[in-house]
Amino acid sequence: MSSKKVLSRLLKPWFQQPSRIRRKLLVVVSAVLLFAATCILAAFLAVPWGVDRALARYAAAGPQRNADVESVRFNPLTLEAELQMLRLQDDSAQSTFSASVVTLKLNLQSLLKRRLQFKSILIESPNLEFRSLAQALDLGESLIDEWLSAISIKQLTVTDGRFTTTTENTGLPLQLSDIYVGLTDFDGRTERPTAATGQLRLRATTTSGAEINSDGIAGITGTTGHLTLTGFDLESLHPSLRRWLPATTLSGALDLNGDYSLTGPSSAPILELIDGTAQIRDFVLVPAAGLTARADEMNATANLVFTALDGAVAASGRIEITDAQPALSSARVTPPQTLEFAAAAILLFVDPSTYDLFIDLGGELVDAGDAMLMARIPIETPAERTLSFAAADLPAAMLSSYATQALGRGLSSGRADIKLDYLLNGQRVSGALQLLGRELAFAPPAASGQATEFDTSLDLAAALLVNADGVIDLNIPFAGNVGNAAADALRARLATLAATPFDAVASMLAGDVDAVRTVPFVPGDAALGDLALATIDQLADVLNARPRLGLRVHSGYDASADRNELARQQIQLHVLLATAGPSLQARPQPVDFNAARAQDVLDEFARERLPAARVDEIAALFNCESAIASLCRRAYYAALFNALVASEEITDGALNRLGRFRAQSIVEALTQRGINSARIEVVTGVETIDNPFGIGLPIELTVAALNRGE
Repeated sequence: MSSKKVLSRLLKPWFQQPSRIRRKLLVVVSAVLLFAATCILAAFLAVPWGVDRALARYAAAGPQRNADVESVRFNPLTLEAELQMLRLQDDSAQSTFSASVVTLKLNLQSLLKRRLQFKSILIESPNLEFRSLAQALDLGESLIDEWLSAISIKQLTVTDGRFTTTTENTGLPLQLSDIYVGLTDFDGRTERPTAATGQLRLRATTTSGAEINSDGIAGITGTTGHLTLTGFDLESLHPSLRRWLPATTLSGALDLNGDYSLTGPSSAPILELIDGTAQIRDFVLVPAAGLTARADEMNATANLVFTALDGAVAASGRIEITDAQPALSSARVTPPQTLEFAAAAILLFVDPSTYDLFIDLGGELVDAGDAMLMARIPIETPAERTLSFAAADLPAAMLSSYATQALGRGLSSGRADIKLDYLLNGQRVSGALQLLGRELAFAPPAASGQATEFDTSLDLAAALLVNADGVIDLNIPFAGNVGNAAADALRARLATLAATPFDAVASMLAGDVDAVRTVPFVPGDAALGDLALATIDQLADVLNARPRLGLRVHSGYDASADRNELARQQIQLHVLLATAGPSLQARPQPVDFNAARAQDVLDEFARERLPAARVDEIAALFNCESAIASLCRRAYYAALFNALVASEEITDGALNRLGRFRAQSIVEALTQRGINSARIEVVTGVETIDNPFGIGLPIELTVAALNRGE
């Protein structure tokens, strides 16, 4: 059947109706068509008018706001609106939104249910610029409250977008370009997104060229998904790092891969990265002048939380790096020194309540033992940094440059454990240095070969510190300016040790330190008494405990006391020989002034050795015819004896010989106690020190000659 016949059959009943009925039907059809045309015309005119009015309301909300759109087109047949060159600006907040084209396609049900339902939204080349992230979040929150919670979108597409925060805050700025967003089946009434709704796809590029990719599910209250970040330039973190380390420079590349959860938006939305994996390449960190940390490649796992605060993004959580091979280099010494790790673990932790940064690095060193570095940097007072560094079994080669810089002498052998704890506050530092050295030895003095006074002091200080096991255990507190406080404190401690060596070994002595500075002798004698032997015992204990120490003994005498005692002994000997009986005494004995034989000998010596006038002078002092004649005669002969002693000649050779014998007594006593005689040096002289127990020979602690390389 042809189409004409079909149309004829359909219209025939119509024309067969009475004319009155046909007229009524025509009126109804005309009214419907007129109403539809009116609605279409109204919609065509109303949508642009509504957009203009909305822009006017935005501009009226603030004196520094302005809004503009180049053109608005609406197709009522397809329910599609197109906004050309849309721009919203708020100069007071320094925020701008612009887009070259915004295309909105309404769903027909949107008109029937009086609820916005979009088939599609396309935003081309949008540009969002805010002074701070907080302002962007405020806008997002208002959009959610006023719009997104009441609409549904079948398909949202953003192409070639840009997002920038221009804050001058030290927090991390956000700068993204080439943004693509694809959102399907979004419904603002669904608070908990499911796999069936809110499919989200995001792609963007940072200003440093890193690529961001995210696949997830977006809802009105949160978003979950998988995030990848490829080729992120760590140098862009500088603004954020300056809050902790003002002078820091950082470079390297980061690749990140992990699941995430975004809760919000709100005034402080939170992005949580869950069990992410990261690779850090070509890492270089310079935390301070002359210090550098490097690593070619590090693999990490991370659990991080990023909280959007006013003007910045605050990060918390932890990053764990294992099996890394970083190197810590210091150019503060000449030649520069480097600690290389064969295997290291690194933990970076940010306290979620305070945002204080903790850094913990530990591992095995190349050609050495283990090393550990810990740091705490508070966010509120970043200048107050707490740091701790410890390293075990470091060879002398690794420490020699530091020793040269601090003490003027390098190290030739040995190994050491070092621990350094300090608080850094601006340009001031305070802390403690602990050194545990094993068989450490200083290199020879400067190239000239001439040891300076400090070189000598340095060798003595080392000898005072090295115990019988070859170990130095030193703990030195310090405070002062950054860069030299610890070295200055170490130098001062060693100088003090060398200046007061007996104080340095005071803990090994049983009594008063001053008691061992001299060895006491009775006048005129070179034999060691009990007190002298007690002093020798303590000196031997010190030398056995400090094998690098030597002893310098002064062979001295007292010109008055020793001369008088030698003269007394000589006169006593002469009297003894003149009055000797069958058994001759081996040593001079006190003269018995009551013995007649002794009196005769003294009278004879007086006539021979004293001037007659001197004898008469003494006799005139004693009247021995009184009732106590025996006592008088005894006193008279005692006076003669003293006069003979005073006139007796004692040569310098005899006195020097006495001094040498005394020193030799000390050497022999120490040798008997296991001290190598090569460690004892005897010097001649007449210097003695007053000792309450006799004539004191000075004793000095020195560097043993066998440890001087002589």
